[in-house]
Amino acid sequence: MSVRMSVTFGDHLIQFVQAVDIVDEHIKDSILGEIKQYLDREMGVKFFTLSVETAIEGSDGGKVRGLRTTDWHLGGDRHITALQDSQGRYLGQVSLAFDQNQPLWIVSDPSGEELRNSERYRDLWSKTSSEIIPKYVKKNDQ
Repeated sequence: MSVRMSVTFGDHLIQFVQAVDIVDEHIKDSILGEIKQYLDREMGVKFFTLSVETAIEGSDGGKVRGLRTTDWHLGGDRHITALQDSQGRYLGQVSLAFDQNQPLWIVSDPSGEELRNSERYRDLWSKTSSEIIPKYVKKNDQ
């Protein structure tokens, strides 16, 4: 007896990515539109960004690892930021997740207040040490 599993939007997206090499601007924008609609409809997501690793100029003139938002970006300004400062502290929670290659579910600790008002955080997903989780900074607050 075979069990038929339902095919999700993510399954279709993975199949598409594995099958297609180059698409024109219209197809790319159409796919992004479908993803936006899905995230809004299924999860109520109104804002997301997709960032890729890039090399940026550090304070000493050398190159350092950073992240830049791509054109697959919904809402807000695009950003380029270093992963860490010169002392090795992460410059954002996204930088931490990217560098550690770990999904994070950050909550304020212990009060449950908004992330931007908290000084302490806890990771409920990967159990990342609270000591290395940087303060939440909303990009347009900088």
